[in-house]
Amino acid sequence: MNFSVIHPYRCTLCKCRESICLGSNCHEIISSKVILFICTDCFHSRKDNNMLTPTSNDSLHDASTVKISFPRSIRFWFLRLVDIPSSICSIFVLYHVLANRALRRALNNHVIIALLVAVMTSQFMNIPIYLVFIRLNYIWSQTQAMCFFWRYVDVGVCNTCGILVAWASIERHILVFHDKWVSTRRKRIIVHYMSLVVILGYSLSFYLLALLIPSCDHSSINYNLPRCHNSPCYYTIQWAHLWDVVVNRLLPSLLIAIFSIALETETSQ
Repeated sequence: MNFSVIHPYRCTLCKCRESICLGSNCHEIISSKVILFICTDCFHSRKDNNMLTPTSNDSLHDASTVKISFPRSIRFWFLRLVDIPSSICSIFVLYHVLANRALRRALNNHVIIALLVAVMTSQFMNIPIYLVFIRLNYIWSQTQAMCFFWRYVDVGVCNTCGILVAWASIERHILVFHDKWVSTRRKRIIVHYMSLVVILGYSLSFYLLALLIPSCDHSSINYNLPRCHNSPCYYTIQWAHLWDVVVNRLLPSLLIAIFSIALETETSQ
């Protein structure tokens, strides 16, 4: 098999249809039954003779790392057919809640409104960008601003949805069993309104700063990869990566489970 490298000294993981990925080039592997996604970062190009030579990890991934995936056309049409009715449903629910004064003023619906706005942001921005990427096999607007915008919408907004669901589970418990906490206007401002504002401000600000401040090396940007990179740049900062995983991802999932089980247990007694 003949290999060629466009970018010497730079190995980036990418996923290509029926191919082995080295650097940003896709090298075909014939497979009649499955689509193989075999990606390696164990090769680089020597500048002196432009020949591929293995690094210390000089082997292709073994069979255990081969991923079987659906063809791009199937993924494209599946996401498109699912996203359209999902977007229509989100618009209908949001309009129904906002148009009805009683529903709009209900405390338990405020976090739902925020969640719907966040979900619709992903539906109208993140999903279409990804659909174009699947169709073209590269990011159509090859700029750093586009890469940042996609990362923020994909990582920041989507993780904000999880945090909002966690707060909705907590607030539901408060409204059902501790309604005195929101019995006065002052208590509602502190417990309800300020909490929602702080949660939204924290999540959106965290991902804005996390994605903006630790800028990626320009040479590591690959427009043939989703979001231009395998992982956000702040993953290279250990404490920021750990905080994101534990506080922004694991903790909301744990809180959702705990308060949902607690609500079910207490209501069944």
